[in-house]
Amino acid sequence: MNEPLFLDANIPMYATGGESPYRAACRRLLRDITEERLHVVIDAEIIQEILYRYSALRRWETGLTMAASLLQIVPKVLPVRREDMEQMPPDGRNPSRTTRCAARTWNKCSCWDSNTTSTASSPAI
Repeated sequence: MNEPLFLDANIPMYATGGESPYRAACRRLLRDITEERLHVVIDAEIIQEILYRYSALRRWETGLTMAASLLQIVPKVLPVRREDMEQMPPDGRNPSRTTRCAARTWNKCSCWDSNTTSTASSPAI
């Protein structure tokens, strides 16, 4: 089996959100994950990001439902470890990006996000 892909938080958000040029591709990607044609992982930061975004929109139930659904279809949630963070250079533009890079680096994952889905279909596993 190929190395897992790191699923970014924007995938489920675009898939379930309003009209977007990314919506169809993100839905297709989630279907591939659900049907186990695509092996992905997330880290604890992804769940936090979803909950934070929907709480900022005052859509708590949506955030809780999305987080719970993601935990059902993604079997592995990577830790965000102190050692990983200490080895990563800070990215002042986006602290979440530094966290994700740390988790992905330690677990040898590629990232699959909405920029990838706009130009490609799911990779074969």
